[in-house]
Order: sequence, then structure tokens, then C-alpha cells
Amino acid sequence: MIPRFVFGMLVTGLLLSWSCGSDGDPEPKTESVGDGDGDGDTPTDAGAETDDDASSEAVSDAAQSEEGVDPCSLLQVSEIEPLFGTTAGPGVRSGDVCKWKPASGPGSVTVQVEDDGPSVYDHEKELLGVAEEPTDIGDKAFRSGFIVGALVGDLWISVGVAPNIGVKTTTTAEVVALAKTAVARLPR
Repeated sequence: MIPRFVFGMLVTGLLLSWSCGSDGDPEPKTESVGDGDGDGDTPTDAGAETDDDASSEAVSDAAQSEEGVDPCSLLQVSEIEPLFGTTAGPGVRSGDVCKWKPASGPGSVTVQVEDDGPSVYDHEKELLGVAEEPTDIGDKAFRSGFIVGALVGDLWISVGVAPNIGVKTTTTAEVVALAKTAVARLPR
């Protein structure tokens, strides 16, 4: 069985290859999260920047729910756009994964959070290989290309970047910095 993160990164690669020859991407979808009255009818742009700059503390408080950590709450669009070199759409959540895409061109940023952290961490580290092991991200972390995986308590978090080729050259240092931001917002 392929772990969801690896499957997601494979799909991201395929979409990246496909989108290089496309006219553009469809508009990002919004997510219905409910407005507190139980009918689930309030769409939100998960991860979208608001007029109020939320502090890390406020984002962290919003990150935990009955369904676990919302990966879209760990990064803001304004933090992702510099990696794309252009504007980005809101994060779109699918299970334990959130994905942001540039408004135009290829690329994506993907954040995944899973509860079975230790076993996922070990498996992904072996599968992806290790280019470096940053010591200042979570309890332990590794970077493989443009993917950073970290163990934070019992949580596995990964931040992956598929660069916006031809528009912006993304560095691994930028990916590591983005992962640090996301990990800092995990609920403690």
C-alpha cells in the first residue's frame, strides 16, 4: 500500500507535467465548513489571507477540530505566494491534505498531517531518502528534495513544494522555512 502522502506527491507530479501543456487551471474550489448552525452551508477559502493578519496563536487555535488538525490552517496564502512568484489560490482540503496552487502556471504547495506520526515518519524517510536533517523543526525532521517531513509528538507533518517552473526558482531553504512555519502552528 502506498502512503497517502507519497500517492499525493505522485499525483502532484503528474498534474505538474500535465499542467505544463494546459491552458490554465480551473478556479480553486471553496470548502463548506458550516457557520455554526449545523447546516454546513458556509463556504470558506481555507488558508486564504484575510484583512486581519491572524497571529500564529490564532491560527493554531483554529487548527484543531474533532477531525484532527486542519492542514489548510497551518499556512497562509501570503506565505505561499513568494514560492510561486505569483498570486496563489486558497488552500483546498482533501482529508488530511491541503493543496495550494498558483493562480497561473504549474506548481503546488501541499501540507499533510497524520496522527500515526512515528510509523509514517520512519516509512517516508526510508522511502524518500534524506538530503538533510534539520534540527530545528519539530522533534525530528528530514528534507528530501522539495519535501520536508517532520515528527511532532504523535503527528506526522509534511510540506511539499512543486515549483512554478519558468516563473520562480524555489530554493530548498524556502521549503524548509515554510515547513518551520507550518510546524510552529500545530496545536500543542
